[in-house]
Amino acid sequence: MRHESDRVGGDVTEGPSQGPRSRVAILGGAAAIAVALILAGSWLTFLPQSSPPQANSAPHILRILARPTTGDTNTQFVFTAQVVDVEDPVRAIQVRWAWENGSVPDTSWSTNKSGTHVFPSVGNYTVRCEASDTGGLTTNALLDIRVTPRPLRVGTILSLTGALQAFGPGEQNGVDMAVQEINAAGGVHGRLVQVFHMDDSTDPSYAASDAATLVSQDHVDAIIGATGSGMCAAILPVAKLNGVFELSPSCTRAAFTDLSYTGGWFGRTAPSDELQAVVGAYYAYQNESIRYSAAMGINNVYGVRTAAAYVANFTRFGGTITAGSPRIVNEFGTDYTADLHAILDVTPSPQAVYVAAYPPNGEVLVQNWWAGLGANPGWANVTWMFSEGVYDQSFIDSLVASGVNVSSFHGTAPGAYAGFLPSGYGPWAARYQARYGGIPPLFAANAYDAAYLVALAAEAAADISGTSIRAYVQAVASPLGTALGPGQWAQALSELAAGHDVNYEGASGSVNLNALGDVPGGYIIWAVNRSNGLYAQAYFNETTVVSMLPSGFFPTAPPTSYVLLSAVSRGENDE
Repeated sequence: MRHESDRVGGDVTEGPSQGPRSRVAILGGAAAIAVALILAGSWLTFLPQSSPPQANSAPHILRILARPTTGDTNTQFVFTAQVVDVEDPVRAIQVRWAWENGSVPDTSWSTNKSGTHVFPSVGNYTVRCEASDTGGLTTNALLDIRVTPRPLRVGTILSLTGALQAFGPGEQNGVDMAVQEINAAGGVHGRLVQVFHMDDSTDPSYAASDAATLVSQDHVDAIIGATGSGMCAAILPVAKLNGVFELSPSCTRAAFTDLSYTGGWFGRTAPSDELQAVVGAYYAYQNESIRYSAAMGINNVYGVRTAAAYVANFTRFGGTITAGSPRIVNEFGTDYTADLHAILDVTPSPQAVYVAAYPPNGEVLVQNWWAGLGANPGWANVTWMFSEGVYDQSFIDSLVASGVNVSSFHGTAPGAYAGFLPSGYGPWAARYQARYGGIPPLFAANAYDAAYLVALAAEAAADISGTSIRAYVQAVASPLGTALGPGQWAQALSELAAGHDVNYEGASGSVNLNALGDVPGGYIIWAVNRSNGLYAQAYFNETTVVSMLPSGFFPTAPPTSYVLLSAVSRGENDE
Protein backbone atom coordinates (compact mmCIF):
# COMPACT_ATOMS: atom_id res chain seq x y z
CA MET A 1 0.00 0.00 0.00
CA ARG A 2 1.17 3.50 -0.73
CA HIS A 3 1.06 5.94 2.31
CA GLU A 4 1.40 9.73 2.55
CA SER A 5 4.72 9.29 4.45
CA ASP A 6 6.24 7.70 1.35
CA ARG A 7 5.98 10.86 -0.66
CA VAL A 8 9.28 12.66 -1.44
CA GLY A 9 9.40 16.27 -0.18
CA GLY A 10 7.06 18.10 2.12
CA ASP A 11 4.45 20.76 1.70
CA VAL A 12 5.71 23.78 -0.19
CA THR A 13 4.69 27.14 1.25
CA GLU A 14 4.93 30.07 -1.03
CA GLY A 15 4.83 33.71 -0.04
CA PRO A 16 3.10 36.41 -2.04
CA SER A 17 3.55 36.05 -5.72
CA GLN A 18 6.68 37.74 -7.01
CA GLY A 19 5.81 37.39 -10.65
CA PRO A 20 7.82 35.48 -13.22
CA ARG A 21 10.99 37.57 -12.90
CA SER A 22 11.17 37.35 -9.04
CA ARG A 23 10.67 33.49 -9.13
CA VAL A 24 13.59 33.11 -11.56
CA ALA A 25 15.79 35.25 -9.43
CA ILE A 26 15.09 33.27 -6.29
CA LEU A 27 15.67 29.90 -7.99
CA GLY A 28 18.82 31.18 -9.61
CA GLY A 29 20.23 32.30 -6.28
CA ALA A 30 19.56 28.99 -4.61
CA ALA A 31 21.23 27.15 -7.45
CA ALA A 32 24.32 29.28 -7.20
CA ILE A 33 24.65 28.61 -3.47
CA ALA A 34 24.27 24.86 -4.01
CA VAL A 35 26.95 24.78 -6.69
CA ALA A 36 29.31 26.68 -4.47
CA LEU A 37 28.85 24.26 -1.58
CA ILE A 38 29.41 21.25 -3.82
CA LEU A 39 32.57 22.72 -5.19
CA ALA A 40 33.71 23.27 -1.63
CA GLY A 41 33.30 19.51 -0.91
CA SER A 42 30.11 19.79 1.05
CA TRP A 43 26.76 17.94 0.46
CA LEU A 44 23.35 19.38 1.00
CA THR A 45 20.54 17.06 2.02
CA PHE A 46 16.89 18.05 1.76
CA LEU A 47 14.76 16.30 4.36
CA PRO A 48 11.02 16.00 3.62
CA GLN A 49 8.36 17.27 5.95
CA SER A 50 6.46 13.93 6.60
CA SER A 51 2.72 13.74 7.40
CA PRO A 52 1.65 11.36 10.18
CA PRO A 53 1.15 7.71 8.85
CA GLN A 54 -2.44 6.80 7.87
CA ALA A 55 -4.01 3.34 8.63
CA ASN A 56 -4.57 0.94 5.68
CA SER A 57 -8.29 0.60 4.85
CA ALA A 58 -10.06 -2.50 3.56
CA PRO A 59 -11.43 -2.51 -0.01
CA HIS A 60 -15.05 -1.57 -0.47
CA ILE A 61 -17.44 -3.60 -2.65
CA LEU A 62 -19.93 -1.17 -4.05
CA ARG A 63 -22.26 -3.97 -5.26
CA ILE A 64 -22.56 -7.37 -6.94
CA LEU A 65 -24.10 -7.40 -10.39
CA ALA A 66 -25.88 -10.50 -11.75
CA ARG A 67 -26.62 -11.24 -15.41
CA PRO A 68 -29.38 -12.29 -15.84
CA THR A 69 -31.10 -11.17 -12.69
CA THR A 70 -33.47 -14.17 -12.62
CA GLY A 71 -33.17 -17.66 -14.06
CA ASP A 72 -33.81 -21.34 -13.71
CA THR A 73 -31.73 -24.44 -13.14
CA ASN A 74 -30.35 -24.27 -16.69
CA THR A 75 -29.31 -20.63 -16.45
CA GLN A 76 -25.62 -19.78 -16.26
CA PHE A 77 -25.50 -16.67 -14.08
CA VAL A 78 -22.59 -14.25 -14.48
CA PHE A 79 -21.70 -12.35 -11.29
CA THR A 80 -19.43 -9.28 -11.25
CA ALA A 81 -18.13 -7.46 -8.15
CA GLN A 82 -17.66 -3.69 -8.38
CA VAL A 83 -14.75 -2.90 -6.01
CA VAL A 84 -12.90 0.28 -5.00
CA ASP A 85 -9.96 0.81 -2.62
CA VAL A 86 -8.39 4.01 -1.30
CA GLU A 87 -4.82 2.75 -1.56
CA ASP A 88 -4.75 -0.06 -4.18
CA PRO A 89 -5.72 0.06 -7.84
CA VAL A 90 -8.78 -2.03 -8.68
CA ARG A 91 -6.68 -4.43 -10.75
CA ALA A 92 -4.75 -5.44 -7.63
CA ILE A 93 -7.82 -6.39 -5.60
CA GLN A 94 -8.60 -10.14 -5.43
CA VAL A 95 -12.04 -11.69 -4.97
CA ARG A 96 -13.47 -15.13 -4.30
CA TRP A 97 -17.04 -16.43 -4.33
CA ALA A 98 -19.34 -18.63 -2.24
CA TRP A 99 -22.35 -19.46 -4.39
CA GLU A 100 -24.95 -21.31 -2.40
CA ASN A 101 -25.41 -19.79 1.06
CA GLY A 102 -22.03 -21.10 2.12
CA SER A 103 -19.43 -19.61 4.43
CA VAL A 104 -16.69 -21.65 2.78
CA PRO A 105 -15.59 -20.13 -0.55
CA ASP A 106 -16.25 -22.15 -3.71
CA THR A 107 -13.53 -20.40 -5.73
CA SER A 108 -9.91 -19.42 -5.23
CA TRP A 109 -8.62 -15.85 -4.96
CA SER A 110 -8.45 -14.11 -8.33
CA THR A 111 -8.06 -10.59 -9.65
CA ASN A 112 -10.83 -11.42 -12.14
CA LYS A 113 -13.88 -9.74 -10.64
CA SER A 114 -16.41 -12.00 -12.43
CA GLY A 115 -17.57 -15.58 -11.91
CA THR A 116 -20.22 -17.89 -13.35
CA HIS A 117 -22.48 -20.44 -11.69
CA VAL A 118 -25.43 -22.72 -12.51
CA PHE A 119 -27.64 -23.47 -9.53
CA PRO A 120 -28.60 -27.15 -9.28
CA SER A 121 -32.11 -26.81 -7.91
CA VAL A 122 -34.97 -24.41 -7.41
CA GLY A 123 -34.81 -22.14 -4.38
CA ASN A 124 -33.47 -18.95 -2.79
CA TYR A 125 -29.70 -18.51 -2.62
CA THR A 126 -27.36 -15.93 -1.09
CA VAL A 127 -24.22 -15.33 -3.12
CA ARG A 128 -21.26 -14.00 -1.12
CA CYS A 129 -18.25 -12.20 -2.57
CA GLU A 130 -15.13 -11.60 -0.49
CA ALA A 131 -12.54 -9.02 -1.61
CA SER A 132 -8.93 -8.67 -0.36
CA ASP A 133 -6.38 -5.88 -0.87
CA THR A 134 -2.61 -6.22 -1.13
CA GLY A 135 -2.34 -5.76 2.61
CA GLY A 136 -4.61 -8.73 3.30
CA LEU A 137 -7.58 -6.73 4.50
CA THR A 138 -10.94 -8.15 3.38
CA THR A 139 -14.55 -7.22 3.09
CA ASN A 140 -17.74 -9.06 2.02
CA ALA A 141 -20.88 -8.35 0.04
CA LEU A 142 -24.06 -10.42 -0.38
CA LEU A 143 -26.64 -10.80 -3.15
CA ASP A 144 -29.88 -12.79 -2.96
CA ILE A 145 -30.82 -14.87 -6.02
CA ARG A 146 -34.12 -16.62 -6.72
CA VAL A 147 -33.86 -19.72 -8.94
CA THR A 148 -37.20 -20.66 -10.47
CA PRO A 149 -38.34 -23.95 -12.02
CA ARG A 150 -37.16 -24.14 -15.59
CA PRO A 151 -39.62 -24.36 -18.47
CA LEU A 152 -40.06 -27.41 -20.66
CA ARG A 153 -37.51 -27.10 -23.45
CA VAL A 154 -38.19 -29.02 -26.66
CA GLY A 155 -35.85 -29.31 -29.62
CA THR A 156 -36.71 -30.32 -33.15
CA ILE A 157 -34.40 -31.88 -35.72
CA LEU A 158 -36.25 -32.02 -39.03
CA SER A 159 -35.39 -32.05 -42.72
CA LEU A 160 -36.16 -28.48 -43.71
CA THR A 161 -33.80 -28.87 -46.65
CA GLY A 162 -32.42 -31.80 -48.61
CA ALA A 163 -34.12 -34.89 -50.00
CA LEU A 164 -36.97 -34.87 -47.44
CA GLN A 165 -37.71 -31.14 -47.47
CA ALA A 166 -41.23 -31.92 -48.73
CA PHE A 167 -42.05 -33.06 -45.17
CA GLY A 168 -39.78 -31.20 -42.72
CA PRO A 169 -41.29 -27.70 -42.91
CA GLY A 170 -44.82 -29.04 -42.39
CA GLU A 171 -43.61 -31.05 -39.40
CA GLN A 172 -42.02 -27.93 -37.89
CA ASN A 173 -45.27 -26.03 -38.43
CA GLY A 174 -47.11 -28.80 -36.61
CA VAL A 175 -44.80 -28.55 -33.61
CA ASP A 176 -45.03 -24.75 -33.50
CA MET A 177 -48.81 -24.90 -33.73
CA ALA A 178 -49.02 -27.29 -30.78
CA VAL A 179 -46.59 -25.28 -28.64
CA GLN A 180 -48.37 -21.99 -29.34
CA GLU A 181 -51.75 -23.48 -28.43
CA ILE A 182 -50.35 -25.06 -25.27
CA ASN A 183 -48.69 -21.83 -24.15
CA ALA A 184 -51.83 -19.80 -24.85
CA ALA A 185 -53.78 -22.16 -22.58
CA GLY A 186 -51.41 -22.05 -19.61
CA GLY A 187 -48.19 -23.80 -20.62
CA VAL A 188 -46.64 -26.74 -18.78
CA HIS A 189 -46.55 -26.44 -14.99
CA GLY A 190 -47.53 -22.80 -15.44
CA ARG A 191 -44.53 -21.92 -17.60
CA LEU A 192 -44.26 -21.33 -21.32
CA VAL A 193 -42.81 -24.17 -23.36
CA GLN A 194 -39.65 -23.20 -25.24
CA VAL A 195 -38.83 -24.73 -28.61
CA PHE A 196 -35.52 -24.79 -30.49
CA HIS A 197 -35.44 -25.74 -34.18
CA MET A 198 -32.62 -27.40 -36.12
CA ASP A 199 -32.38 -28.42 -39.79
CA ASP A 200 -30.54 -31.69 -40.45
CA SER A 201 -30.53 -31.12 -44.24
CA THR A 202 -31.52 -34.82 -44.59
CA ASP A 203 -27.99 -35.73 -43.49
CA PRO A 204 -27.35 -38.11 -40.55
CA SER A 205 -24.07 -36.40 -39.67
CA TYR A 206 -25.85 -33.07 -39.32
CA ALA A 207 -28.59 -34.72 -37.28
CA ALA A 208 -26.05 -36.04 -34.77
CA SER A 209 -24.37 -32.62 -34.52
CA ASP A 210 -27.73 -30.90 -34.12
CA ALA A 211 -28.64 -33.26 -31.29
CA ALA A 212 -25.39 -32.48 -29.48
CA THR A 213 -26.10 -28.75 -29.82
CA LEU A 214 -29.64 -29.06 -28.49
CA VAL A 215 -28.43 -31.06 -25.50
CA SER A 216 -25.32 -29.07 -24.56
CA GLN A 217 -26.38 -25.52 -25.41
CA ASP A 218 -30.17 -25.47 -25.29
CA HIS A 219 -30.57 -28.08 -22.53
CA VAL A 220 -33.65 -29.64 -24.10
CA ASP A 221 -35.69 -32.32 -22.36
CA ALA A 222 -37.06 -33.92 -25.52
CA ILE A 223 -36.25 -33.95 -29.23
CA ILE A 224 -39.01 -34.19 -31.83
CA GLY A 225 -37.45 -35.72 -34.91
CA ALA A 226 -36.19 -36.70 -37.19
CA THR A 227 -38.03 -36.73 -40.49
CA GLY A 228 -36.18 -39.76 -41.89
CA SER A 229 -35.05 -42.94 -40.21
CA GLY A 230 -31.36 -42.47 -40.99
CA MET A 231 -31.40 -39.20 -39.11
CA CYS A 232 -33.41 -40.71 -36.25
CA ALA A 233 -30.73 -43.36 -35.87
CA ALA A 234 -28.04 -40.66 -35.69
CA ILE A 235 -29.91 -38.74 -32.96
CA LEU A 236 -30.69 -41.76 -30.77
CA PRO A 237 -27.20 -42.33 -29.25
CA VAL A 238 -27.00 -38.67 -28.20
CA ALA A 239 -30.50 -38.80 -26.73
CA LYS A 240 -29.83 -42.00 -24.79
CA LEU A 241 -26.50 -40.78 -23.41
CA ASN A 242 -27.99 -37.52 -22.13
CA GLY A 243 -31.37 -38.74 -20.89
CA VAL A 244 -33.35 -36.89 -23.56
CA PHE A 245 -36.48 -38.51 -25.00
CA GLU A 246 -36.70 -38.71 -28.81
CA LEU A 247 -40.15 -38.77 -30.41
CA SER A 248 -40.35 -38.94 -34.21
CA PRO A 249 -43.31 -37.98 -36.39
CA SER A 250 -42.19 -39.99 -39.42
CA CYS A 251 -39.33 -42.43 -38.79
CA THR A 252 -40.93 -45.75 -39.69
CA ARG A 253 -37.89 -48.05 -39.74
CA ALA A 254 -38.70 -51.37 -38.09
CA ALA A 255 -35.39 -51.45 -36.22
CA PHE A 256 -36.73 -48.93 -33.68
CA THR A 257 -39.18 -51.57 -32.41
CA ASP A 258 -36.39 -52.97 -30.24
CA LEU A 259 -35.79 -51.95 -26.63
CA SER A 260 -32.30 -53.41 -26.67
CA TYR A 261 -31.54 -50.82 -29.36
CA THR A 262 -33.53 -47.80 -28.16
CA GLY A 263 -33.31 -48.36 -24.42
CA GLY A 264 -36.82 -46.96 -24.21
CA TRP A 265 -35.61 -43.47 -25.21
CA PHE A 266 -37.40 -43.51 -28.58
CA GLY A 267 -41.02 -43.31 -29.64
CA ARG A 268 -42.93 -42.34 -32.76
CA THR A 269 -46.33 -41.14 -33.85
CA ALA A 270 -46.18 -42.88 -37.25
CA PRO A 271 -46.53 -46.68 -37.44
CA SER A 272 -43.59 -48.98 -38.03
CA ASP A 273 -43.00 -50.38 -41.51
CA GLU A 274 -43.51 -53.83 -40.04
CA LEU A 275 -47.16 -53.11 -39.32
CA GLN A 276 -48.07 -52.94 -43.02
CA ALA A 277 -46.49 -56.37 -43.46
CA VAL A 278 -48.89 -57.70 -40.82
CA VAL A 279 -51.82 -56.27 -42.78
CA GLY A 280 -50.44 -57.68 -46.04
CA ALA A 281 -50.04 -61.15 -44.55
CA TYR A 282 -53.52 -61.02 -43.03
CA TYR A 283 -55.15 -59.91 -46.27
CA ALA A 284 -53.34 -62.54 -48.34
CA TYR A 285 -54.33 -65.36 -45.98
CA GLN A 286 -57.80 -64.29 -44.87
CA ASN A 287 -59.20 -62.30 -47.79
CA GLU A 288 -57.47 -63.93 -50.76
CA SER A 289 -57.16 -67.44 -49.30
CA ILE A 290 -53.47 -67.60 -50.18
CA ARG A 291 -51.84 -70.55 -48.48
CA TYR A 292 -48.38 -70.53 -50.11
CA SER A 293 -46.45 -67.30 -50.40
CA ALA A 294 -42.96 -66.05 -51.20
CA ALA A 295 -41.37 -62.79 -50.07
CA MET A 296 -38.63 -60.48 -51.37
CA GLY A 297 -36.93 -57.42 -49.96
CA ILE A 298 -34.16 -55.08 -51.00
CA ASN A 299 -31.00 -55.33 -48.93
CA ASN A 300 -31.46 -52.39 -46.62
CA VAL A 301 -33.14 -52.15 -43.23
CA TYR A 302 -36.49 -51.32 -44.79
CA GLY A 303 -36.54 -54.26 -47.18
CA VAL A 304 -35.04 -56.84 -44.84
CA ARG A 305 -37.25 -56.06 -41.81
CA THR A 306 -40.49 -55.60 -43.78
CA ALA A 307 -40.04 -58.86 -45.70
CA ALA A 308 -39.17 -60.67 -42.48
CA ALA A 309 -42.30 -59.31 -40.78
CA TYR A 310 -44.47 -60.56 -43.65
CA VAL A 311 -42.92 -64.02 -43.40
CA ALA A 312 -43.39 -64.22 -39.62
CA ASN A 313 -47.02 -63.09 -39.69
CA PHE A 314 -48.11 -65.09 -42.74
CA THR A 315 -46.81 -68.15 -40.93
CA ARG A 316 -48.55 -67.07 -37.71
CA PHE A 317 -51.87 -66.84 -39.56
CA GLY A 318 -51.43 -70.41 -40.80
CA GLY A 319 -49.80 -69.96 -44.22
CA THR A 320 -46.64 -71.55 -45.60
CA ILE A 321 -43.64 -69.61 -46.84
CA THR A 322 -42.20 -71.39 -49.86
CA ALA A 323 -38.58 -72.38 -50.38
CA GLY A 324 -36.06 -69.63 -51.02
CA SER A 325 -37.98 -66.92 -49.15
CA PRO A 326 -37.50 -64.34 -47.98
CA ARG A 327 -35.19 -63.51 -50.87
CA ILE A 328 -33.04 -60.42 -50.16
CA VAL A 329 -31.87 -58.69 -53.33
CA ASN A 330 -29.47 -55.92 -54.25
CA GLU A 331 -31.16 -52.55 -53.86
CA PHE A 332 -29.31 -51.25 -56.91
CA GLY A 333 -29.57 -54.38 -59.03
CA THR A 334 -30.02 -54.10 -62.79
CA ASP A 335 -31.44 -57.59 -63.37
CA TYR A 336 -33.41 -59.74 -60.92
CA THR A 337 -34.13 -62.71 -63.23
CA ALA A 338 -31.99 -65.08 -61.17
CA ASP A 339 -33.81 -63.98 -58.02
CA LEU A 340 -37.17 -64.65 -59.66
CA HIS A 341 -36.10 -68.16 -60.59
CA ALA A 342 -34.94 -68.73 -57.01
CA ILE A 343 -38.34 -67.95 -55.47
CA LEU A 344 -40.78 -68.98 -58.23
CA ASP A 345 -39.27 -72.22 -59.55
CA VAL A 346 -39.92 -74.16 -56.34
CA THR A 347 -42.32 -76.84 -55.18
CA PRO A 348 -44.88 -76.07 -53.95
CA SER A 349 -44.91 -72.89 -56.00
CA PRO A 350 -46.02 -69.66 -54.35
CA GLN A 351 -49.47 -68.27 -55.08
CA ALA A 352 -48.35 -64.77 -54.11
CA VAL A 353 -45.14 -62.77 -53.64
CA TYR A 354 -44.88 -59.90 -51.17
CA VAL A 355 -42.19 -57.38 -52.22
CA ALA A 356 -40.67 -54.65 -50.01
CA ALA A 357 -38.96 -52.33 -52.46
CA TYR A 358 -38.84 -48.83 -53.95
CA PRO A 359 -39.94 -47.78 -57.46
CA PRO A 360 -36.51 -48.01 -59.19
CA ASN A 361 -35.78 -51.60 -58.12
CA GLY A 362 -39.48 -52.54 -58.16
CA GLU A 363 -39.74 -51.54 -61.81
CA VAL A 364 -36.70 -53.63 -62.80
CA LEU A 365 -38.07 -56.64 -60.90
CA VAL A 366 -41.51 -56.45 -62.55
CA GLN A 367 -40.06 -55.91 -66.02
CA ASN A 368 -37.81 -58.96 -65.54
CA TRP A 369 -40.85 -61.00 -64.48
CA TRP A 370 -42.90 -59.78 -67.46
CA ALA A 371 -40.07 -60.54 -69.89
CA GLY A 372 -39.71 -64.05 -68.47
CA LEU A 373 -43.37 -65.11 -68.80
CA GLY A 374 -42.87 -66.62 -72.25
CA ALA A 375 -40.15 -68.98 -71.11
CA ASN A 376 -41.73 -69.53 -67.70
CA PRO A 377 -45.52 -69.73 -68.15
CA GLY A 378 -45.99 -70.81 -64.55
CA TRP A 379 -44.92 -67.35 -63.44
CA ALA A 380 -48.25 -66.01 -64.71
CA ASN A 381 -50.08 -67.68 -61.82
CA VAL A 382 -48.46 -65.56 -59.13
CA THR A 383 -50.18 -62.60 -57.45
CA TRP A 384 -47.95 -59.61 -56.73
CA MET A 385 -48.34 -57.61 -53.51
CA PHE A 386 -46.05 -54.65 -52.80
CA SER A 387 -45.18 -52.54 -49.79
CA GLU A 388 -45.96 -48.84 -49.56
CA GLY A 389 -42.48 -48.10 -50.92
CA VAL A 390 -43.93 -48.33 -54.46
CA TYR A 391 -47.29 -46.74 -53.67
CA ASP A 392 -46.76 -44.07 -56.27
CA GLN A 393 -48.70 -43.50 -59.46
CA SER A 394 -45.45 -42.93 -61.36
CA PHE A 395 -44.44 -46.52 -60.56
CA ILE A 396 -47.59 -47.84 -62.24
CA ASP A 397 -47.37 -45.38 -65.14
CA SER A 398 -43.80 -46.40 -65.94
CA LEU A 399 -44.71 -50.10 -66.03
CA VAL A 400 -47.76 -49.48 -68.20
CA ALA A 401 -45.59 -47.47 -70.60
CA SER A 402 -43.25 -50.46 -70.94
CA GLY A 403 -46.15 -52.77 -71.78
CA VAL A 404 -46.66 -54.53 -68.44
CA ASN A 405 -50.19 -55.60 -67.48
CA VAL A 406 -50.56 -54.22 -63.94
CA SER A 407 -54.26 -54.98 -63.46
CA SER A 408 -53.69 -57.62 -60.77
CA PHE A 409 -51.10 -55.68 -58.76
CA HIS A 410 -51.93 -54.59 -55.25
CA GLY A 411 -50.15 -53.68 -52.05
CA THR A 412 -50.19 -52.18 -48.57
CA ALA A 413 -49.87 -48.56 -47.38
CA PRO A 414 -50.79 -46.46 -44.36
CA GLY A 415 -54.36 -45.20 -44.60
CA ALA A 416 -53.18 -41.59 -44.35
CA TYR A 417 -51.46 -41.92 -47.71
CA ALA A 418 -54.85 -42.56 -49.30
CA GLY A 419 -56.70 -39.92 -47.29
CA PHE A 420 -58.09 -42.15 -44.53
CA LEU A 421 -57.69 -39.97 -41.46
CA PRO A 422 -59.25 -39.87 -37.99
CA SER A 423 -62.33 -37.73 -37.49
CA GLY A 424 -60.33 -35.27 -35.37
CA TYR A 425 -58.09 -34.51 -38.32
CA GLY A 426 -60.58 -32.29 -40.17
CA PRO A 427 -61.01 -29.57 -37.49
CA TRP A 428 -57.28 -29.64 -36.79
CA ALA A 429 -56.45 -29.33 -40.50
CA ALA A 430 -58.79 -26.33 -40.78
CA ARG A 431 -56.89 -24.56 -37.98
CA TYR A 432 -53.60 -25.47 -39.62
CA GLN A 433 -54.75 -24.03 -42.95
CA ALA A 434 -55.98 -20.84 -41.29
CA ARG A 435 -52.63 -20.44 -39.56
CA TYR A 436 -50.27 -21.32 -42.39
CA GLY A 437 -52.33 -20.75 -45.52
CA GLY A 438 -52.14 -24.25 -46.96
CA ILE A 439 -53.31 -27.80 -46.39
CA PRO A 440 -51.14 -29.81 -43.97
CA PRO A 441 -48.46 -31.91 -45.68
CA LEU A 442 -48.04 -35.55 -44.79
CA PHE A 443 -46.73 -36.04 -41.21
CA ALA A 444 -47.56 -32.48 -40.05
CA ALA A 445 -50.35 -33.91 -37.87
CA ASN A 446 -47.95 -36.55 -36.52
CA ALA A 447 -45.51 -33.79 -35.48
CA TYR A 448 -48.31 -31.84 -33.78
CA ASP A 449 -49.27 -34.97 -31.86
CA ALA A 450 -45.65 -35.59 -30.87
CA ALA A 451 -45.41 -32.12 -29.32
CA TYR A 452 -48.70 -32.66 -27.49
CA LEU A 453 -47.57 -36.01 -26.08
CA VAL A 454 -44.28 -34.54 -24.82
CA ALA A 455 -46.09 -31.66 -23.12
CA LEU A 456 -48.73 -33.96 -21.58
CA ALA A 457 -46.07 -36.32 -20.25
CA ALA A 458 -44.16 -33.42 -18.68
CA GLU A 459 -47.36 -32.00 -17.14
CA ALA A 460 -48.37 -35.38 -15.73
CA ALA A 461 -44.93 -35.96 -14.19
CA ALA A 462 -43.53 -34.36 -11.08
CA ASP A 463 -40.83 -32.71 -13.18
CA ILE A 464 -40.06 -32.02 -16.81
CA SER A 465 -36.92 -34.08 -17.24
CA GLY A 466 -36.35 -36.42 -20.15
CA THR A 467 -36.56 -39.31 -17.72
CA SER A 468 -40.04 -38.25 -16.60
CA ILE A 469 -41.24 -37.69 -20.15
CA ARG A 470 -40.04 -41.18 -21.05
CA ALA A 471 -41.89 -42.60 -18.03
CA TYR A 472 -45.23 -40.86 -18.70
CA VAL A 473 -45.51 -40.57 -22.49
CA GLN A 474 -47.33 -43.88 -22.81
CA ALA A 475 -49.70 -43.17 -19.91
CA VAL A 476 -51.05 -39.86 -21.27
CA ALA A 477 -52.45 -41.63 -24.34
CA SER A 478 -53.86 -44.56 -22.40
CA PRO A 479 -57.31 -45.67 -23.56
CA LEU A 480 -58.34 -45.84 -19.90
CA GLY A 481 -58.13 -42.06 -19.42
CA THR A 482 -60.44 -39.17 -20.22
CA ALA A 483 -60.45 -38.68 -23.98
CA LEU A 484 -58.91 -35.40 -25.16
CA GLY A 485 -58.17 -34.12 -28.63
CA PRO A 486 -56.04 -31.52 -30.36
CA GLY A 487 -56.46 -28.00 -28.97
CA GLN A 488 -57.91 -29.14 -25.64
CA TRP A 489 -54.97 -28.20 -23.43
CA ALA A 490 -57.01 -26.31 -20.83
CA GLN A 491 -59.18 -29.39 -20.32
CA ALA A 492 -56.06 -31.54 -20.09
CA LEU A 493 -54.71 -29.33 -17.29
CA SER A 494 -58.00 -29.61 -15.39
CA GLU A 495 -58.11 -33.39 -15.70
CA LEU A 496 -54.50 -33.86 -14.61
CA ALA A 497 -54.89 -31.39 -11.72
CA ALA A 498 -57.85 -33.44 -10.53
CA GLY A 499 -55.72 -36.57 -10.54
CA HIS A 500 -57.44 -38.11 -13.55
CA ASP A 501 -55.75 -40.09 -16.31
CA VAL A 502 -55.96 -38.64 -19.80
CA ASN A 503 -56.19 -40.31 -23.20
CA TYR A 504 -54.90 -38.04 -25.95
CA GLU A 505 -56.52 -38.88 -29.28
CA GLY A 506 -54.46 -37.11 -31.88
CA ALA A 507 -54.94 -35.44 -35.23
CA SER A 508 -53.00 -38.30 -36.87
CA GLY A 509 -54.61 -41.17 -34.94
CA SER A 510 -55.00 -42.59 -31.48
CA VAL A 511 -51.22 -42.41 -30.81
CA ASN A 512 -51.58 -45.21 -28.26
CA LEU A 513 -47.88 -45.84 -27.68
CA ASN A 514 -46.95 -49.30 -26.50
CA ALA A 515 -43.97 -50.22 -24.36
CA LEU A 516 -41.78 -50.34 -27.48
CA GLY A 517 -42.64 -46.76 -28.44
CA ASP A 518 -44.78 -47.83 -31.40
CA VAL A 519 -48.26 -46.66 -32.34
CA PRO A 520 -50.96 -48.49 -34.31
CA GLY A 521 -52.39 -47.16 -37.54
CA GLY A 522 -55.00 -47.79 -40.17
CA TYR A 523 -53.91 -49.38 -43.48
CA ILE A 524 -55.24 -49.77 -46.98
CA ILE A 525 -54.89 -52.48 -49.56
CA TRP A 526 -54.27 -50.55 -52.75
CA ALA A 527 -55.01 -51.87 -56.21
CA VAL A 528 -55.05 -50.67 -59.84
CA ASN A 529 -58.31 -49.76 -61.56
CA ARG A 530 -59.27 -50.11 -65.22
CA SER A 531 -57.66 -46.78 -66.01
CA ASN A 532 -54.41 -47.96 -64.42
CA GLY A 533 -54.91 -45.62 -61.49
CA LEU A 534 -54.19 -46.43 -57.86
CA TYR A 535 -57.14 -46.72 -55.49
CA ALA A 536 -57.94 -48.09 -52.04
CA GLN A 537 -59.46 -51.52 -52.49
CA ALA A 538 -59.88 -52.16 -48.77
CA TYR A 539 -59.30 -50.26 -45.55
CA PHE A 540 -58.52 -51.61 -42.09
CA ASN A 541 -58.84 -49.09 -39.27
CA GLU A 542 -56.61 -49.01 -36.19
CA THR A 543 -58.88 -51.21 -34.15
CA THR A 544 -58.94 -53.91 -36.82
CA VAL A 545 -55.18 -53.72 -37.34
CA VAL A 546 -54.59 -54.10 -33.60
CA SER A 547 -56.84 -57.17 -33.63
CA MET A 548 -54.48 -58.77 -36.17
CA LEU A 549 -51.61 -58.63 -33.68
CA PRO A 550 -50.85 -60.83 -30.71
CA SER A 551 -52.86 -59.86 -27.65
CA GLY A 552 -51.36 -57.04 -25.62
CA PHE A 553 -49.08 -55.69 -28.35
CA PHE A 554 -50.91 -52.36 -28.24
CA PRO A 555 -53.15 -50.92 -25.53
CA THR A 556 -56.76 -51.80 -26.24
CA ALA A 557 -58.51 -48.73 -27.59
CA PRO A 558 -62.16 -47.98 -28.26
CA PRO A 559 -63.08 -47.90 -31.95
CA THR A 560 -61.83 -44.77 -33.67
CA SER A 561 -63.99 -43.22 -36.37
CA TYR A 562 -62.28 -42.33 -39.62
CA VAL A 563 -63.22 -40.13 -42.52
CA LEU A 564 -61.99 -40.32 -46.11
CA LEU A 565 -60.44 -37.08 -47.28
CA SER A 566 -58.63 -36.40 -50.52
CA ALA A 567 -55.51 -38.50 -50.92
CA VAL A 568 -52.38 -37.06 -49.38
CA SER A 569 -49.53 -36.21 -51.72
CA ARG A 570 -46.27 -38.03 -50.96
CA GLY A 571 -42.92 -38.84 -52.49
CA GLU A 572 -41.67 -42.19 -53.63
CA ASN A 573 -40.32 -43.04 -50.18
CA ASP A 574 -41.40 -41.59 -46.86
CA GLU A 575 -37.94 -42.17 -45.45
